[in-house]
Amino acid sequence: MLEASLMRPSRTSASNSLPAGALGVAKAMGAVTPEPGSPWVWVLGGDGNIWANAFYGPGGWCNLGAPPGVNVTEPLGVLVVANGMQYGYVLGSDGQPWMTSGPSVPGAPWSPMGSAATAAQKRGAWHGTGESREAGE
Repeated sequence: MLEASLMRPSRTSASNSLPAGALGVAKAMGAVTPEPGSPWVWVLGGDGNIWANAFYGPGGWCNLGAPPGVNVTEPLGVLVVANGMQYGYVLGSDGQPWMTSGPSVPGAPWSPMGSAATAAQKRGAWHGTGESREAGE
């Protein structure tokens, strides 16, 4: 299990109200429970950033930012793996899914995951035919 200090990052807000800088909630992203009694909610703020909040103790929102140089067009979801790490996924304006390891790791970078068409082309497995094609064909 992660150290408690990593599971409870510093907050941008001392309340459960989304900070004014977030410009409200644009879309819900998901909710997870990385450890018993510690639910987290993730949202896309009106400012284009992803925000997460844990509902224990004083609570507060963490600004997880957005992929560099890319707008978030759709929040895809959030999950927790066995060690309690949270991973958030969004679709960027570049057409790629992006991932961050979330509030458990303050300042975690966003990583591009590549487009499905590019991955299929690299594998030479476009729709199971074994042929390689350019995206959009």
